[in-house]
Amino acid sequence: MLTDSHNRPLVRHVAELELGPCYGPTQGTRLIAATADPTVLTADSTWFMATNLSVAEADAAEVYRIYRLRD
Repeated sequence: MLTDSHNRPLVRHVAELELGPCYGPTQGTRLIAATADPTVLTADSTWFMATNLSVAEADAAEVYRIYRLRD
């Protein structure tokens, strides 16, 4: 479970899009949006990430954990 700097659980809603090959013939790009509130999408609570990690290497929650800014 992800927690903030006060050790409270972080709840994030995630949307993910997997694109075709961008890093050579076999490696694609994944675009991931994570937000605390999907109805508002404010700049201070929404993150957009791009990664070349495949779904097998890291699910969306793991990508978010790796790339997120500390709260």
